[in-house]
Amino acid sequence: MDAKSVMQDLIRLNELQDTIDSFKTPRGKKRKEAEAEAESIRPNIPAFILSHHDRIRKLGRKSTSNVVNWVCQSCFIAVPVGSRSRIMKGDDLNICENCGAYLYYSPQDGVTSP
Repeated sequence: MDAKSVMQDLIRLNELQDTIDSFKTPRGKKRKEAEAEAESIRPNIPAFILSHHDRIRKLGRKSTSNVVNWVCQSCFIAVPVGSRSRIMKGDDLNICENCGAYLYYSPQDGVTSP
């Protein structure tokens, strides 16, 4: 399992599900395209991660969250100091201890060094 590619797939899956949820009708070409792309991404994600994602999405939240200035952008709680270097490396998936979202590091979003 490559954590970086799994995280990219999770981020894209969240984007697609937000797009799908934004459509008012269950029919339509763009919705069907988004659903098809989402279904093509799901097999790339390990089952235990996908089930965690699905549980969070059922609660109406995103399953991934970027970290800005060491604050989870999903729940706005500070990321523990011990987790910061692991998140920056991106070699493993890290979960917010408060909201359960998978955390990712994006330097362009203004994340400061640990």
